[in-house]
Amino acid sequence: MTVIDRRHILECIAWFGVSGRASLPAAAMVAPPSSLIHRIAIAATSLTDEIPDDVSDRVAWAVFDAIGTSTYAASQAEAGPFLAEMAALRSIRSARVLGHSGNFAPAYAAAAQACLIHWAEIDDTENLSQLRPSAVALSAAIVGADAYDVSGPRFLRSAALAYTLQERLARPFGLLQGRGWMTTGVWGPIAAAAAIAAQRGFPVGQAQDAMALAALSSGGLFQYYFDQTEDKRVIVARAARVAVESAQLASDGFHGAPRIFEGEAGIFATIGGKLLAQDAMDQITENLSQLEGPLHVQPKFFAASHSIIPTIEAIKRSFPFPFPVDLVSRFIIRGDASIAQSLGKKVAHFEPPATKIGAAVNYSYATSLFLVRGSLMPWDYDQLPDERAVRLAQLAEFETAPLKRAMQIELTLKDGRVYSTTTNSGDFSGTIPLDADRRKEKFAALTRGIIPNSRIEQILRHCLAIKQQNSMSRWFDTLGILTNSVGA
Repeated sequence: MTVIDRRHILECIAWFGVSGRASLPAAAMVAPPSSLIHRIAIAATSLTDEIPDDVSDRVAWAVFDAIGTSTYAASQAEAGPFLAEMAALRSIRSARVLGHSGNFAPAYAAAAQACLIHWAEIDDTENLSQLRPSAVALSAAIVGADAYDVSGPRFLRSAALAYTLQERLARPFGLLQGRGWMTTGVWGPIAAAAAIAAQRGFPVGQAQDAMALAALSSGGLFQYYFDQTEDKRVIVARAARVAVESAQLASDGFHGAPRIFEGEAGIFATIGGKLLAQDAMDQITENLSQLEGPLHVQPKFFAASHSIIPTIEAIKRSFPFPFPVDLVSRFIIRGDASIAQSLGKKVAHFEPPATKIGAAVNYSYATSLFLVRGSLMPWDYDQLPDERAVRLAQLAEFETAPLKRAMQIELTLKDGRVYSTTTNSGDFSGTIPLDADRRKEKFAALTRGIIPNSRIEQILRHCLAIKQQNSMSRWFDTLGILTNSVGA
């Protein structure tokens, strides 16, 4: 083992609390042929750089969106201490992040990128499995592409793999919030580690170990939702960092548990609360080369928890604006029994938000704020709390109703008029519409005063041209010029 390898491993041990022996015989760590992680590793390492154009284009649009969200977040003074902490950790290799001019050690670049993407609660969502896909999956793939200077097609393939695998692992378990976990923090590290392994061309055994080691840190407690704290930014940051570090540990010879998914104390049993039948596990690896995950990603055009966005979209479609919020006499929120213990409890015991995160994940407050302002962007939370929004949210009552995958709100005015709307409960399994114009409008709004409007189309073309790139490091060089983020 070289001095550099030994130093890297010691750094990882100090940070993670990892214990183990890299010198254990490889034969002792080989997974049984039927283990899920072994089958995923085989499928992931057999992928080629040839992926469907619609998939690669959606990844490119996700990068474009991430530039916008990250640029806005990096401009906020509150993000400074976190970025400074990440930048202070050095490595023999470095990587850049979207929206910021600094260079970071790769693992901490992934943490910084995830935190920036997720910072303002306006990063994309995925409705099939109820997670925030780009914060972890795209962050690790972006950082790995720069740190290891892979080609554009290889980056696109690895990112598409992370999106797809994260979704497929999450879907059988659905919402994990009821069990106390942030879904993205559970499945994100594993999927992102698979992306890094694919980028670096790991053989099956190393790819398997990278995912298994990343799975050791799967988690992220959901208590932030009740305490209105910034933990969720840290959860996604750690998840992305763990993916990059786990891939490096696997490269250095560390091994992970072969039955980390379906074992007696594996993720399925402990975090997921159930073991999957064989056919359900088969679906996770079946036709993985389709890499359909990016096609299911839903961009967000409002700054709020993904569970709130469908209601905001429904209100925007159905209600008049400006809305007469001061005339509301009754405010009813309806949803099914599955959310009564989380969202319903917070509606019934409303507390005015004390933080921006607390406001953005508070259903009754965020909904009320949109009714008050007709807008729900990150800066709408700058002055907390909005007293008119608080008064409206205090009127809210929660009622359980048979509304599968849907929510309904109903407002009664003092003069007897009633306004009601129900969110879309349709089939989310198909391709999500691109909605290109709204994406560009969102980018322009988030980067106003930072990136000239005249550059937006150039940046978009630069993202869509990733599939022709031979060097993602050179792609980053050009992006720095276009976004005025060259430096450090």
